[in-house]
Amino acid sequence: MAAAPEIYHRTCPPGLVIAYDDPGRMHGNYLAHTTPVAHFDATATAVFDHFEARNDLKRDSSGPSVGAMSFCIGGHLALRAALDPRCRAAVCAYPTGVHNGNLGADPDAGTLARLAEIKGELLLVFGDVDPYVPVPARGIMRSPGVGERHSAAVTGRRSQVAAEAQTAKMAQVRSITVRSSVLAFSSKMFDSREFVTHMSSPSIEQVIPGAQLVVRYSVYRHHGIYAGGGRVIHYAGWIRGRRGLIEEIPLDEFTEGREFKVNLSPPDLIIGRDVVRRARSRLGERCYDLLENNCEHFCTWCQLGEARSVQIELMAKPLRLAIAALQTLRSVASILPPESSAGAMRAR
Repeated sequence: MAAAPEIYHRTCPPGLVIAYDDPGRMHGNYLAHTTPVAHFDATATAVFDHFEARNDLKRDSSGPSVGAMSFCIGGHLALRAALDPRCRAAVCAYPTGVHNGNLGADPDAGTLARLAEIKGELLLVFGDVDPYVPVPARGIMRSPGVGERHSAAVTGRRSQVAAEAQTAKMAQVRSITVRSSVLAFSSKMFDSREFVTHMSSPSIEQVIPGAQLVVRYSVYRHHGIYAGGGRVIHYAGWIRGRRGLIEEIPLDEFTEGREFKVNLSPPDLIIGRDVVRRARSRLGERCYDLLENNCEHFCTWCQLGEARSVQIELMAKPLRLAIAALQTLRSVASILPPESSAGAMRAR
């Protein structure tokens, strides 16, 4: 017997199917980032309670033989379900957010610190080039005192490595698909709707708050979130100091007289306003990093809950290493760019 609980039943009508398209992706990410972790855990508890009350399941002196399995955010939820001592085993495929506590509305789900509580068997499956659970993140989960404190972590290591090898090719194909679409500028990014392709900037009155605006420069693109009222929230890079600044500025200051395009736009005002709220929650932040936390990372996080920069992913590895070295030198030498050089090219 299998149970597939609806994890957003507190805020969505029963039986809701979230479409696998851009509006559905935004809706799903909105729900994922506004649901308290306690609600996710309570749903799993309710399922175990239901199974425990049934008389038609295989059981022993400890109760019914019940396990959990799911993918992506569900993989993380399956891992948390394994915290319940009634869970005999869990298969967690591509679980996101385990290494950094990113789950739901809580600032830190704390799953990693609770792995020792798991009594059942555990198998985690990852793709070698999964951008959301990269090699360093997997290293954190495998580090002594974390993953290996659970006996099944060692036992399942061989299966995990084999699963990684089997999924690597599929993951690489997925990455290549995304990259080739961006290289061709075919207007497909994160399966998003098409960029505006006309030569002039669209009428700002037609742009919904929460939309991602893009201004193209000679060697890079600068991204910002339209906040409505002719204002844009963006992550200004080194022009605002060594650590940058997330700020809200007028549209004409954001574009500097250049044309802008609309990248991914919210399906409605309700979701758009939530995107703006998320953007404003980080106003004043000074943690800019060209490779890890730039303007595009910021915008995709606001809209999709996933900090990602296709511009950086497209860079050749030697170039990324060179940039990383440059940033290190800037940090060590405390070299700040001139704040008033309006004619200098912005580093965003």
